[in-house]
Amino acid sequence: STEVEVWSTESREHVLWCHGQFTKSGEKFFVENVYAPCDFGVKQELWDSFCADPFVGDEEGVCLWGLQHCQACG
Repeated sequence: STEVEVWSTESREHVLWCHGQFTKSGEKFFVENVYAPCDFGVKQELWDSFCADPFVGDEEGVCLWGLQHCQACG
């Protein structure tokens, strides 16, 4: 059986968005998979952009994850 139903995905520079719902509970979700650049200035712009992202809107249950090791770079 299918655990999740994915409604939409969007690939952006350093980010993959996924929007859907869990089939058993009906709970909606947004998932943002991030691969942050090592350049601190570009990384800061990327993190700042999450707050203003149109995918988030008024929905609950936003999850951010990705490779964080590059925070030690540069």
